[in-house]
Amino acid sequence: MDVLSEVLRTIRLDSALFFNAELTAPWCVLEPRSEEMIAALSPRSGHLVLYHYVLEGNAYAQIPGGAKIDLTKGDIVMIPHGDEHAS
Repeated sequence: MDVLSEVLRTIRLDSALFFNAELTAPWCVLEPRSEEMIAALSPRSGHLVLYHYVLEGNAYAQIPGGAKIDLTKGDIVMIPHGDEHAS
């Protein structure tokens, strides 16, 4: 079993939200800290773990002041502490 499947099997989730977007170049999404979104998206949750999964093409993720991480088909990037980021 792969690592992600094992982690998801062992942790207990009490809610989940998924957004699907089909974007074409040039594009950029600026996401605020998860604390700013939690009331609207999942008010009963104490924490949101943000992630992006690239189905096809290329993308990037970058936390302000951090390195730009290039992503390609099949990559997943997680923002476990809900930091503001660009993708």
